[in-house]
Amino acid sequence: MSSTPTGRQLALALGLAVLAGSAGFLLARHAAQPQPGSIEGLIWPDPRALAAFSAIDHDGGPFTEEKLKGRWSLLFFGFTHCPDICPITLSVLAQARKGLGNATGGAPLQVIFVTVDPERDQPPQLKEYVRYFDPEFIGLGGTPEQIRGLTSQLGVAVMRNPGTPDGAYTVDHSAAVFVIDPGARFVGVLSAPHEKDSMTLRFRNIAEFVRRAES
Repeated sequence: MSSTPTGRQLALALGLAVLAGSAGFLLARHAAQPQPGSIEGLIWPDPRALAAFSAIDHDGGPFTEEKLKGRWSLLFFGFTHCPDICPITLSVLAQARKGLGNATGGAPLQVIFVTVDPERDQPPQLKEYVRYFDPEFIGLGGTPEQIRGLTSQLGVAVMRNPGTPDGAYTVDHSAAVFVIDPGARFVGVLSAPHEKDSMTLRFRNIAEFVRRAES
């Protein structure tokens, strides 16, 4: 009996080799990717697409979920009379934004400050406030119902404290920064305390994972 392989045997052997190589490549690629549980702040495998909402930007124009699409967004909730957490976080975001241009895979990055005190924070006040930290920042306001259209989706706790006789009051709110991907999906949370290098690293890890997972 001849021991020379037949054409059919050679084709089978070649096919098995290709399959083995492909499987090895996929396994190696999977092993090289960080796992979701190892990435701080990442929400995966079921990121939530934001439902329709409507707000007013600091120029008095409409701002909807459509303006989140095609770009990465970092959302922070606060108010212009905030004594400490808001100015500190916005200062860190201004520093971090400058170093994140190459972390988004070419998609633009926008930082959005959403007021939790819409009665006092009208567009002119929001515009002056956010531009003090970075002229590229976007301020969002609107009616209380419009603001709840965002806070309820992201689980942002907001509580207005009793005012003083002269009408002054403060608002308790989340100190987290919420990460929205170019598909307008809620994919991550950057928890406080905030520091430029830590924020930059956490955002880079989340953005890179989402881009690779979607490729």
